Amino acid sequence: NGVNDWIIYGTDGNVIEIKNHNETTFSLPVGGKIRSAPIIIGFNDGEYLIVAGSKDDNLYAFRYPSLEEHFVYETGGDVESPSVFDHTQYGTVIVFGSADGNLYVVDTNGDNIPGWPKVLGAPVKGSPSIADIDGDSLADIAIGQAEGKFFVFNENGDVLDNFPITIEFPFVSSPAIDDLDGDGDLELL
Repeated sequence: NGVNDWIIYGTDGNVIEIKNHNETTFSLPVGGKIRSAPIIIGFNDGEYLIVAGSKDDNLYAFRYPSLEEHFVYETGGDVESPSVFDHTQYGTVIVFGSADGNLYVVDTNGDNIPGWPKVLGAPVKGSPSIADIDGDSLADIAIGQAEGKFFVFNENGDVLDNFPITIEFPFVSSPAIDDLDGDGDLELL
């Protein structure tokens, strides 16, 4: 309906921009180019977190509508697009990969979740995908890395059986998870 809609996007000008339904644009300064897709997380009553990875090795989180910086999480490489899920013990968490070869899971204050980060051994490209792959009622995190290894971890950081798998080509996009053949089991693409 166009009411209270907003568009959030990264730029090459070291800002995250927010355009609201009145066409007013707000700029949130960051230290590098934003070439990842921002996510929006419901945070407190009437408040949201806008979270995006940057080419300056940081994950940024800003509060909306106050536009205050909430946290900056520093990694050792460019940060890819984050994903979000509800952890059974820690509530809403943010999961993201970095060119430093690590997969991170942090809470909405930017603090590491116990058992994380995980060293994957090569740059991580794309967003992690989340689903309960093994049917144990825990969220599972699927992600590939640039040397052809594909990992699936449960939300506590344990590697699922039969992973990682290795192919001869790098994984450079986000995995897809769905029950393609209708047998009740999820397939990873």
